[in-house]
Amino acid sequence: MNDKYIINENLLSCIIETSCSVVSNILHKIIDNDINANNLGYISYPEQLFESMKDSEEFSKLQTKFNCYKYDIPNFQSSEKLPQKDYFSFISSLTKEKSSDINSLVSLFDDDDIAKNRLEIRGVETRTGVVFYINNIVKRYFYLTKTNEVNSDLVNKLVTCQIIRMFCHKLYFSIYVPMCFLIFDKQEIDISPNIKIIQMPLGFQKSRYFINGFNSEGESGVIKCAKFALKLENYSVDNDNIDSWYNTIKSCGCYPLELIDDLFASIRIVTGYNSGYGQLLIEPDKWAGEWTADLQTLYGTNIRAFNLNETTKSFEKHEINILNSSQISRIKTVFNKIREYRTLTDKKTNYNPLFLALKRLNRCILRQDEDDAIFDATIGIEILLNLNILSEITYRIQNRITIVSKKVDICHFTSTQCRMIMKKIYDYRSGVAHGNVSKIDKNKVITLNGIVYNTLSLAISLLRFSLLFVIENPEYLADWGSKYEEDIDNALYT
Repeated sequence: MNDKYIINENLLSCIIETSCSVVSNILHKIIDNDINANNLGYISYPEQLFESMKDSEEFSKLQTKFNCYKYDIPNFQSSEKLPQKDYFSFISSLTKEKSSDINSLVSLFDDDDIAKNRLEIRGVETRTGVVFYINNIVKRYFYLTKTNEVNSDLVNKLVTCQIIRMFCHKLYFSIYVPMCFLIFDKQEIDISPNIKIIQMPLGFQKSRYFINGFNSEGESGVIKCAKFALKLENYSVDNDNIDSWYNTIKSCGCYPLELIDDLFASIRIVTGYNSGYGQLLIEPDKWAGEWTADLQTLYGTNIRAFNLNETTKSFEKHEINILNSSQISRIKTVFNKIREYRTLTDKKTNYNPLFLALKRLNRCILRQDEDDAIFDATIGIEILLNLNILSEITYRIQNRITIVSKKVDICHFTSTQCRMIMKKIYDYRSGVAHGNVSKIDKNKVITLNGIVYNTLSLAISLLRFSLLFVIENPEYLADWGSKYEEDIDNALYT
């Protein structure tokens, strides 16, 4: 079991032993006397859309037409086919029998203030809290098994999950961040120690659908459109009181957002693909709060870390991008360099411009309004290339972008083209800043070699290239960018 417990070992052993006995006896009574659960209606249970027609010709047509079905991203909807079992009234009635062992369990909790305060329901008598605790275990048992025999191993496992949650000093868990619109060519990818990208099993997908707190169909469609998740292992929360873990997992600020955003920035830098996330989930390590039917034990919260323009599309209309092994390898390298730079205290190299530019990249990708996004993109470029420039900023950044174009292999533009693109970006931003509609219209697109590009998309590309450049060549951040000036003559007009 996890760490040390907050109550003494003798009391803990008594509570575990008595809980297992109480649960087993109640299960026998329910099975032997054919006691029906109270009818509380139906659970809004996840059901996979098109599951029954997976082998049909109609579904094959859907797979040909829509990538989300082609790549087997499950699309769940709510079904009310699963009865909501509840044995609270029956279990509560047993407490009225003086000889019932559940009263011994009530006494164990009632005689210890710490134990009593760890029951899920407070503000009521201890008896009610114990009944709620036992009912949670009994319901879970019957959702997990349909046999008429009591499985003592399963009983012990379920009791232990609740005991750890109530009485351990620390609660351990893994964090999962479903990654929208991305498919990877392997089911599991190691990024660095305790950090992976994994394909979410179907049971996991079903459970995370149930956690979705977005009311709009568009937002729900975005977070459903994910087959893989970032997995962060070996996290814990101090179990100071009964609400500690719940308050933590419901607060976005308690998650390692900087690390998560660094990974998404790395993907954006290397590929330019659209992605984002709308859920922050935890999978408990051998503990649990309240269970929901037979769903995998997951808890979490929602976050809007995706472009809200995506919410205007239906589930099947989202564009899906596949990452190959070469891209994944480079993403790992970029991410691990970023994480390394965050730990360095080298006074000669100032990494703050890099970290600020990473924020600007993530922001401009998520902006709904192109006018806002163009400012983020150009500010990000300036942060990286504007080191120690006191005059002629636009001209000098146009010069410095040529160095980036020469040294970044994913940049498919020439130095001359990059200078011209940068000038157009500045003209476009100027038009936006001053409300000059004609200037905006004139510079909203750029034509290169007969191909028409959106100016904002090119600004984002140049920011990506600039970030990759300084991540792979951090010496350009040293001495306030003095190395730029040394290299400019070799890069210009070639």
